[in-house]
Amino acid sequence: MGKRSGANGGVVINKASTAGVESFPLAPTFAATKHAIVSLTRNLGSPRHYSHTGLRVVALCPGVSADVCKVSPYSQQFIKYKKETVLPLECLREPGVENIGKAVVQLVCFAPSGTIWTLEGSVLSRIDIPPSKSYLKLKKSFKM
Repeated sequence: MGKRSGANGGVVINKASTAGVESFPLAPTFAATKHAIVSLTRNLGSPRHYSHTGLRVVALCPGVSADVCKVSPYSQQFIKYKKETVLPLECLREPGVENIGKAVVQLVCFAPSGTIWTLEGSVLSRIDIPPSKSYLKLKKSFKM
C-alpha cells in the first residue's frame, strides 16, 4: 500500500473516541488508550511520514456512548455517579453505523493526513490541536 512497496499509497483510518481529545476521568484507562490513538495518528500522519509512505493517516473519534459506561471496568463508579455520567451520555445522539460509514467515506476522500475528526450524531468536525510553538507564546504572555 505504501510507496516503499511500489504502490501509490493509501489511507489509514484509526478509530478513537471523543475521550481521546478531552477528559473522561471516570474511565482513565479507556481515555488514555484513545489519546494514544490520536497521538499515533498525528505522528504517523505528519508530512514527513506521508512524503515517505504516501499513506494518509486520519483518526475518527465518535462520541462516547452510554454503552461504554455500562461495560467499563469502572461501571460501579458510573452507577454511583449516574447523574453526572450515564444520564448526560444517554442524551447524546450516538453516530450509528450509517453515519460512521458516511464519515469514513468523507475522510477517505477529503481528510488531510494527520487530522483528527469527531462525529457527534451526524455532525463530522475537524479538531485542530495547536502546535507546541503556540504553548511557548502562551507561557511568554503569562510571564512565568
